[in-house]
Amino acid sequence: MSWVKVLGAAFVVASCTAMGFHVASSYRLRPIQLSEVARGLRLLQAEIEYTATPLPMALRRVSDQLNPPVRGVFAAAAEKMKERDNSPKLAFTYGVQHGSAQSVLKTQDWSSLLHLSETLGSTDIIHQSREFQAALLHMESMHMQAVDGQQRYERLWQYLGALTGLFVVLMLY
Repeated sequence: MSWVKVLGAAFVVASCTAMGFHVASSYRLRPIQLSEVARGLRLLQAEIEYTATPLPMALRRVSDQLNPPVRGVFAAAAEKMKERDNSPKLAFTYGVQHGSAQSVLKTQDWSSLLHLSETLGSTDIIHQSREFQAALLHMESMHMQAVDGQQRYERLWQYLGALTGLFVVLMLY
C-alpha cells in the first residue's frame, strides 16, 4: 500500500511542478514574441515605405518571414485585408483576435500595433514613418518590461510549482 502513496505523492509533485514550469514559460516566451512583433513592424515598414507594396501583399510577405504565433496575427490580418471594404484597423483587430490564440502576449502588448493600424494607409509616408517609430518605441518599452518580468518571476514560478507540490504531499500525509 505504501508504494501507492509514494506513486501518488510523486504524481502530485510532478503535476504541480509542471504547472509552475508552464506559467514560467509564459514569462520566458513573452520577450521573444514581443521581439518578433517588433521585427514584423520593421518588415512591414520597409515593405510599405521602400517598395510601396500594397498593404494586403505586404502583410502576407511579412507573415511569411515571421515565426509562429506572431505569424498568425499578420497572416490573419492579410486575409482580412483581401476582403472588400476592410480597413487596416479592422484587419489588425481581426488578426489579433484570431491569430494570437497560441501567443502568451497580453492585450496591452498588441496595443501599439492596433494604434498603428488606425493611421495606416490614411496618412502620408512621413507621418506613417513617425507612427511606425512610435510603435517600435512602445514595443521596445514593453520588451524591457517583459525582460524585467522574466528575470523576476520565471524562476519564482518554477520553484513555487515544485514547493506547492511538496506542500500538498506533506499536508496529505
